[in-house]
Amino acid sequence: MLTITAALSLALAVAAAPSAVEKSTLSPDAFSSALSVDGIMSHLQAFAGFAAAGVNRAHGTSGYNASADYVAKVAEQAGLKVSRQSVLEELGQVTIGQLTVNGVVYESPTVVLDAYTNATEVGGSAGELVSLPGSGCEQEDFAGTDGKVVLVMLGECDDNAKVFNSMQAKNLAIILYGDVAPAANPYVEVPGRFVVPVVLHTGISTAQELLGQIENGTVDALVNVQIESVMVPGDNVVAQTSWGSQEKVIMFGAHLDSVQAGPGINDNGSGSATLLEMVKQLANFNHAEYAIRFGWWAAEERGLHGSKQYVQQLSESERDQIAAYINLDMTGSPNYKLGVQDNSNSAGQNPPWISVPAGSVAIERILQEAFRSDGQNSVPTPVSSASDHASFMAMGIPSGYLESGAGARKTALEAELFGGVAGERYDSCYHQLCDNMNNVSPDALIHNARAAGRAMAILANDISAIEEEQRSG
Repeated sequence: MLTITAALSLALAVAAAPSAVEKSTLSPDAFSSALSVDGIMSHLQAFAGFAAAGVNRAHGTSGYNASADYVAKVAEQAGLKVSRQSVLEELGQVTIGQLTVNGVVYESPTVVLDAYTNATEVGGSAGELVSLPGSGCEQEDFAGTDGKVVLVMLGECDDNAKVFNSMQAKNLAIILYGDVAPAANPYVEVPGRFVVPVVLHTGISTAQELLGQIENGTVDALVNVQIESVMVPGDNVVAQTSWGSQEKVIMFGAHLDSVQAGPGINDNGSGSATLLEMVKQLANFNHAEYAIRFGWWAAEERGLHGSKQYVQQLSESERDQIAAYINLDMTGSPNYKLGVQDNSNSAGQNPPWISVPAGSVAIERILQEAFRSDGQNSVPTPVSSASDHASFMAMGIPSGYLESGAGARKTALEAELFGGVAGERYDSCYHQLCDNMNNVSPDALIHNARAAGRAMAILANDISAIEEEQRSG
């Protein structure tokens, strides 16, 4: 198996700085046309390698730390000034994770805990081991299983649906089985953060062994899961150009972490890799009116904690320096839309409790025009607090947001505008193990990249539209 160190060395060799060319002033046409989908995909391949060597790229894991090291090196190679900020997160570390059936103890790597699991009382909890007559996708499949340990085959519906049904049935534990048991997560959630049963995974051979015992009569099981709380560090990575006025900066950001369930190639390797391609191409330019800053955020999947920490630790004058912040999250969804956050509330769907800072409508319009300049449509998406732009908006910083869709379903109008399949999810692998290199659309990646790149080049030379909106209130 490729180690983290080997994966990082290989990725950095592939991502070496571009050869020297005559540098020029940053312009929308020149910069957006310089961006390539091959460049974005090369960074995604690096992230996939880190996930494969380290189970996933969740906060604090070796896969995440290698991703942060890689981002920092690529930005340094492009000539940007790089800084890192440690973000501490409370996570759970498994001290005991055992399933005992008829005196046989099963534990990692034969039986592994899900990242979103509960613990048991000290010494373990006992319950009858049973299998289900159905798939586990319906609540009625779990009838009569209160307090029991339920063995369920993967497939036919999302794993989370089975776990939810198990929780509703008040199971002691649910054991999900497939072809093989997944690799054990280095960390799990702190017990009590989610109201779920003990959630275990195993492979088909172990499951068949357990099913055989169930067929022979009543089987008693003891589940013993003990988890201790630990504080786990992971870095924000921030990079800025040395050229351009440092009094005002244009900032782009994307979260770098994945969920623990998978490698997070679309969510949000796509946004992070797009920023890296922008950074790499910036090495061919040497002037704009304003400096450009990039942020790759830790712990977004745990509550936007990395971006919140970053912006909250800035002084008021440092926040005022940020003329615009644009966030990229999930910009490569397979059944994509090209979504621009609806800061103007043109569709009338924005929640009233989220305040949109003055200047944000100007950013929305610049992003919409950037798509049009690339010959693409875009659709308004409601203002939300679901990604890192919310941290900046909460501090009054004008913000925008590009995304190509997560777990919701594509509308008929969106299918007409962008192709794809109406009624199907934008990303059917959202927050799952299958969010891998096969789970991104090259078209979505490059269209979002060109829109972001064009908007960056425009704003790096002219923020008058933002300032006019701020003056008019």
